[in-house]
Amino acid sequence: MTQVAPRGATFHAQWRCDARRSALPSTGMAAQSRIHSTGRTAAKTVLSIGGTPAATVARYVGGEPYAVVVNEPGGLLPYAKKHIGALQFADVAAEVAMDADAALFDWIRDAWFGNPFRDNVSLERLDPSSSLQTVEIGHAAIREVTLPALDQNARDRCAMSLKLVPSGIRRTGAVSAGLHREERDFLSHNFKVDIGGIDCSGVLAVDSFTIKTSLPEPGSRKRATLIFPDVRLYIDADRADSFREWFEDFVIAGNNDDGREREGFIEYQDPMLGDPLAVLHLRHIGIYRVADEPSPRAGLRRVQVDLYCERMELSSSGASPATTGSLSVR
Repeated sequence: MTQVAPRGATFHAQWRCDARRSALPSTGMAAQSRIHSTGRTAAKTVLSIGGTPAATVARYVGGEPYAVVVNEPGGLLPYAKKHIGALQFADVAAEVAMDADAALFDWIRDAWFGNPFRDNVSLERLDPSSSLQTVEIGHAAIREVTLPALDQNARDRCAMSLKLVPSGIRRTGAVSAGLHREERDFLSHNFKVDIGGIDCSGVLAVDSFTIKTSLPEPGSRKRATLIFPDVRLYIDADRADSFREWFEDFVIAGNNDDGREREGFIEYQDPMLGDPLAVLHLRHIGIYRVADEPSPRAGLRRVQVDLYCERMELSSSGASPATTGSLSVR
């Protein structure tokens, strides 16, 4: 794979011609906005990071080149003058398998510690009949990571969603060797929630949530920053006492200093309930709302529980958390 050039003018000059050649025909909205989309019957696509095939990709969109339109005062004219500005590339949104290589989890870990950039990132289509095998994403940065909704009563196959910011896009005819292992599916009911000192056996579901990174402007010396989202759980109302007691102590009684915040994790488990595919470590958790949901016509009554979390770390099951005071995963 061709080495990705650094960010800046040289980088954009190198990739500008590739952007023109790779622009899709303007035959409709889908054609304009789509790089490629794969389904179950289509050829497999693999996300490669640093030359390592990291995870299969269910589908991806974006990456098309476009120009910024600049508005300028029209002088004596009663309207603004317009002209084409800098060349840009749309974000690439991809749905990737939860059973990913450590290369992806390492990138996410670094992104959540302020270093979201990676060189040598590509989407490689495993289809010998295609003339364009590889989409190289120049100096890519992770803007968003979305973790799927979890539900004990669902049987859906779930993926993790990434939104990547490219400094350039280039298509080549290189052919990938593909993954060197068989990936395991992740199903939405195969999960476990654990919070220190709290009975989590009644957790029925977890809402999807997105971790967003605010990226600095090109050339800026500012660091990437992010705020971790809140986590919403749904608990069997008959087994929610532990959460109610925590709320009474933490919110009503006011015992909510840093030392009273808790640690926890969410396991995304293998279908055979062996080693988890991934573990999301939750740091400095606090509870701030407990609300009864309306009684359903059938099924269990549920309680909605909202938690804040100062920091998260996502790792493969065999990896250690990135900081000291590591959390024991049972």
